[in-house]
Amino acid sequence: MLNDKLNVLLANYAVEAHKIHNFHWYVSGPSFYNVHTDLDKVYGAMYDQLDEVAELILMNDGSPLGSMDSFLKNATLSEAAEGFKKPQEIFDAILADYEAIRAFAAEI
Repeated sequence: MLNDKLNVLLANYAVEAHKIHNFHWYVSGPSFYNVHTDLDKVYGAMYDQLDEVAELILMNDGSPLGSMDSFLKNATLSEAAEGFKKPQEIFDAILADYEAIRAFAAEI
């Protein structure tokens, strides 16, 4: 049961990391460089959290999800559509997702 919930958390981290990486590529506007650089750090940290959850599942004798298909099927978050976005739109999406991740993690 715990590992099932941790796998959902893992899937959410994977989807969010990819979403932020997508935002990193598609940020638009005059603050492109600063936002692009900052998002690089954010998705890097998200991948670190993803790894920690996978290791926790392994320490609990579980099997962490490993494919994008599995992540997408198990995540409660959704992908971001491709395309350029303004920084505020990106920040709003990330904040909403972080709040959803925090709320889910608090239930574990």
